Amino acid sequence: MVHYLTESHDSMYIQKWNEGGENMEPIYFNKIEYTERIMGPMSRLSRIIINIPEREFSYQVSKFIYKKGFTPSIHIEKFGDYTDIDTNYYPIKLVKGGKDGFAGRIFIEDLREEDVVFSYAEKLNEKQMKELLPYCNALNFEPYRGRQMSMDDKGFIGYRDEVRLSFRATTDSYIPMIELPMNLLYDEAHTWPSEKLYRYIMEKYLSDKKKFKGNVIPYGGLCLFG
Repeated sequence: MVHYLTESHDSMYIQKWNEGGENMEPIYFNKIEYTERIMGPMSRLSRIIINIPEREFSYQVSKFIYKKGFTPSIHIEKFGDYTDIDTNYYPIKLVKGGKDGFAGRIFIEDLREEDVVFSYAEKLNEKQMKELLPYCNALNFEPYRGRQMSMDDKGFIGYRDEVRLSFRATTDSYIPMIELPMNLLYDEAHTWPSEKLYRYIMEKYLSDKKKFKGNVIPYGGLCLFG
């Protein structure tokens, strides 16, 4: 049976945390979210959400549509054999007012809206939860809190191209919400726990091409390796 931390246990765990105990009882996340944004003219957004106490897994894909009356501008420029295409998604507005002495402030307005094009959800059974939970111990993620990824890091092997992937998770304990970047990839010895969990989810729950009808980009599909 899975034990979830309650407020009555907080002081005990804080003391152990401060003492640096390595054998603390696992503190599992209660909600995990991965957000993947594909960049460029064919931009889309996908979200993976896992609700551990409710044993729910969900996946959703959205595409962007422009608000009525807005047409994006496209700038094309050639550099030898290379063609650069820049789409203006975010019109800039200059707003002036008395509070700033009419000096003017720049605002960026996103004139796109999300249109959900695919949704999937399932309840996880006992066996699935047992296999998933070892990847979800919040204590394993804490050493990475606040860290930035760098190509100079040990074990660096590649990066995600034309995609912005991020990780966010919460517990019901004293541990605050954690957000981690996921733009770079490392070898197995240096892979962050957020990447290990993401890889497990992609291969275990989102690998059925027939079920997801092309709405899932396979793990590593938008990665460039050195």
